[in-house]
Amino acid sequence: MKKIHIGIFIILSFACTPNKRKGLPQNGYFGEIFSADSCIEAVNINDNLNLADSTAIIVCGQIGKYCKGEGCWLSIENPNGKPILIENKNKSFIVPFDIEHKSVQAKGIIQAMEPGANYSYKLIATGVKIQ
Repeated sequence: MKKIHIGIFIILSFACTPNKRKGLPQNGYFGEIFSADSCIEAVNINDNLNLADSTAIIVCGQIGKYCKGEGCWLSIENPNGKPILIENKNKSFIVPFDIEHKSVQAKGIIQAMEPGANYSYKLIATGVKIQ
């Protein structure tokens, strides 16, 4: 019986933990703060760049989808092709709720995805700026 009470206590403890994302602002920097003076539009990545694996880059565009659970990823829309997946590095930051269609700049290391994947590239981000 004591084990049941302990189990119920543990479950309720996690169930009552406030979601850290609810208090986040809708705009601003999340993760590393960086100078976003120059970024490459998502639409131009396939056309103008010959990206080698593990290239440092700042990508900008419009947010398509985003993680509705932990807030650990988002995608940047690409009108000329597949979207770009943005994952935060080592889950070091989270993004807020309700950010679809906002402007974003993401800094990190970009990698080409395998043919047939849902995304053209994956950026392992150290920070994002949402506007």
